[in-house]
Parts: sequence; C-alpha cells; structure tokens
Amino acid sequence: MAGSQITLPNGLTLHAIGAMGTRSGGCYDRIEGAVQKLDPAGTLLGQEKLFYILDPPQRYRTKKDCDDGPPFLGRVESMFPQLLPLDDGTFLAIDGWHGVIVRFNAEFNSRSALLNRRVFVVDQTTFDEWIGKEPARAESNLQIEQDYLYRLLMRSKRRAKP
Repeated sequence: MAGSQITLPNGLTLHAIGAMGTRSGGCYDRIEGAVQKLDPAGTLLGQEKLFYILDPPQRYRTKKDCDDGPPFLGRVESMFPQLLPLDDGTFLAIDGWHGVIVRFNAEFNSRSALLNRRVFVVDQTTFDEWIGKEPARAESNLQIEQDYLYRLLMRSKRRAKP
C-alpha cells in the first residue's frame, strides 16, 4: 500500500513514506516504513516509525541475491499506513496489510489499546540509535535484526506501563 500525505488543522503535514515490496528484486523491506512530520513551511520536524508485532510470527524466505542471509522468523514489521485527517486535529493511521486502524494526535499519542501491545511508535532517531548498537549488523542475518528489534520494543512496552 503506497504512502499518503495529509495536512492537519494546525498546519502540520504528515507524509507516510515507504511501501512494502518496493526494495529492488523483492528483497526484505518490511521495517522501512515511516511517517514524516513537516511544519507549514515544509521543514522536516521529525519522523516516526510505526511498528506492528506479528502474532504468530511469520517465516520469511530470503533470496540469495538480496544479501539478507538465511530464512528467518519475522516478529516485527512496519506499518505502511494510509493517513486520514479528522476534524478534531487527530488522524487515523489505516494499515490494510495488517488490518489495523489507530487514531493518533499530532504528537503520535493514542488511547488505543493496541499501543505498546501490538503497535509501537518509535522516533527515527531512537530507531537509528537502536540499530547502530545492534550486535553483528543484520545485513548478513535478518534474524538478528528481528530478534533485537523485538526485544527493544518489548522493553519499551514494559516501561510504558503505569
């Protein structure tokens, strides 16, 4: 599902980027999605990654020419949402691939019961720091990346509970 762009009543623009299946040759690209937040002048204010926890995990068969390593068990995927603005300044992130709709405000806060259970919001800077600290960069083995990202999300889940 291709990304979308909306403008909220406060003037912020949200732009969903990335789409499943866009990496050349059908190589693994399922954690590449994000939502950019731009001010009214078009300046990038930040970028959020929306992750969905697969339950049950799914087996992914890699291709030899992709340099993705051996087949692996995927637990985490990006949401690649269509965005729908609402009159109250919130918006819906509609992910048809995973069958999920979550209502967020402009700061990506939500009252959804899925948040920090099946849906996680991670700012791009934090994600980049996580992946930068990842043991044995996963380009040669995506199972390492999947396991590492899943553990980090579960730790953030525990911290988010009251």
